[in-house]
Amino acid sequence: MASNDPSSDLISLPTDQLQQILSFVTIHEFLALSQTSKSIHNMIDLAHHLCYQGSDYDQKMGRINRNKGHADLRRSMPNIANMDPISSHEFEKRAVHHRSDLTVTKLTHCLNRFHYLRTLQLYRMEHIGDKFLPILNAAPTKRYLTHLKLHNVRIVKDAYTLNLPDDRLSHVELDGVIFCTYKVLKSFTTSRNLQVLKMSGCRALKDADVHDIIRRQNEFQKLRELVLENCSTIVAPNIACPTLIRLSLARCNMLRDLSLISCTNLVHVDLSYCSLITDSTFKALIRQNANIQKLSLKGVRGVASIDLRSDCLQELDLSMCIGLKDCYIDCGAMVMLEMGMCVKLDRLNLTLTSIQMLDLSMLSMRQIAINARKLKTLNFSGCCKLTSIEEFSCPALELLDISGTNLCRKDFYLSKKTKTKIRTGGEVHDWTNPFTSL
Repeated sequence: MASNDPSSDLISLPTDQLQQILSFVTIHEFLALSQTSKSIHNMIDLAHHLCYQGSDYDQKMGRINRNKGHADLRRSMPNIANMDPISSHEFEKRAVHHRSDLTVTKLTHCLNRFHYLRTLQLYRMEHIGDKFLPILNAAPTKRYLTHLKLHNVRIVKDAYTLNLPDDRLSHVELDGVIFCTYKVLKSFTTSRNLQVLKMSGCRALKDADVHDIIRRQNEFQKLRELVLENCSTIVAPNIACPTLIRLSLARCNMLRDLSLISCTNLVHVDLSYCSLITDSTFKALIRQNANIQKLSLKGVRGVASIDLRSDCLQELDLSMCIGLKDCYIDCGAMVMLEMGMCVKLDRLNLTLTSIQMLDLSMLSMRQIAINARKLKTLNFSGCCKLTSIEEFSCPALELLDISGTNLCRKDFYLSKKTKTKIRTGGEVHDWTNPFTSL
């Protein structure tokens, strides 16, 4: 006899699929669903992931990472947009306290209801300050928590610190979090199992703090990824971590010394928009970290000359390096090179034996030398100042685009028997004039 229980088909699904399905519903739908069946109620109590949305304001904010199965506890606040303007300071003060108390209450109930959360994300909790720390420290789910993400949290007092089991937390992400002291920040980085640490926008983070974090994590040999983006007080970080694979210092606008970075297994480095990095700084990084495979210098204005030789580097981003004038690259393993908007580039010398497609369009160089035996597609379109081909060795070339230039077939020493297709035509226009003042 067939069962009349409408939840029987839902419950028959595998647990991981069921949890993925439930991660798409709001918290109100989630709790309403728990009242339809005892089996569903018990399953929800054991949920590992939760998407929390509170008031109408939260609905407008949208759901972040809901399809990844994360606990997303967003702020709840009364909708006062339609209220008449009231100038009373006491009303505003009471409204702030109401939002704070309401969020604290809802956060407490959520963490006490779901005991087995693995991932917890707190977004836009700035109005409750450090009140979430004692709530999290007392929550039953702290025994199972492995991923913690805080976004836009202001901790202006050092009365509380994070107190979680030392061997559970493996992923910590702090985005735009303001800490009053390093004592509070340090409590987020003490886990013996910490593998990913992201501290974007932590503008009070200093070089000495970074060194202390790395020194302690080196004892556990677990840290794989370190992100210190948009940390405006970092100048010369001391990062010597043998297990580190990825390092991002993007948008650290005071960063000027990379000589203390030495990681034997470092593969991916992002230095985008670090405007104070110079030629010598860049060379010191490459010299001390020979295994780098992916490097981004996007938007770095201080680099004027690059002389790069590497057997490991596979991807290089030099786009928007508006101060770059002379570039020599000899990388046998490179498969991707980005050089868009290098508006002052004058001379380019490339030896790339593995790359198959190269886009050098809209560059200002006057001279170029290319040695790329596997190159199949080469784009020079819009290189209005290019007049001298010093060396050209691309035996596998199938398509050459020289539209919008003064070049022709004979400039590349191509015989009539070659099967290379050449794309020409278009007006030669000097687009570099607006950038001469940069």
